[in-house]
Order: sequence, then C-alpha cells, then structure tokens
Amino acid sequence: MNDLSSPWDGGTANTSGVGATWAHFACHGIQVEVETINKPGPTSCLILANHTRLTLLEISKLKLPHARLAFLSACTGESVHIAAGMLVAGFRSVIGTM
Repeated sequence: MNDLSSPWDGGTANTSGVGATWAHFACHGIQVEVETINKPGPTSCLILANHTRLTLLEISKLKLPHARLAFLSACTGESVHIAAGMLVAGFRSVIGTM
C-alpha cells in the first residue's frame, strides 16, 4: 500500500501520490481569501506541516484513480469542505473529524 508520505511542496498536486491508496492529514483547516478567475472569494484549505496551504481547489483538481481512503483530522469545521474535495479528487471514502 502506498501513502502520501512525501512532504507537500505546493506544486506537485497532479503527480504526487497518484498511486496512493490512502492519505491521512492531521493539521489545521482554515478558510482563506483567494483570487479566482472572476473575483476574490473564500476557500477552505489545510495548513500542512511545512506551513504551505493545500486549498480545496488544488484538492479537487487531483486525479487519484487508486485512492481509497482519506482521513482528515483538521481542527475546524473546514474539514467538511475538504472532505467533499477529497471525494471529488477520487477518494472512495473520507473520514473528516474536527
């Protein structure tokens, strides 16, 4: 079984972990303002160990055909939005806790 054990570098969302079957995120979830195509707006994101942000948009753009389980241990209600993004990315099951 593969995992997403390599540190997130903020730039390899489409290739890192493509063969992964599970992911565990134990971090803070927050809502931040981001610049979108049409206008700035809020989005949910995870603050990872190296202080980079993994946004809901980045998560939803992932294509993880072998993904089975994502476990989110985020400290706020943002884990609900992030959990939905994990389903869009291809995870078959997601557990989100606050």
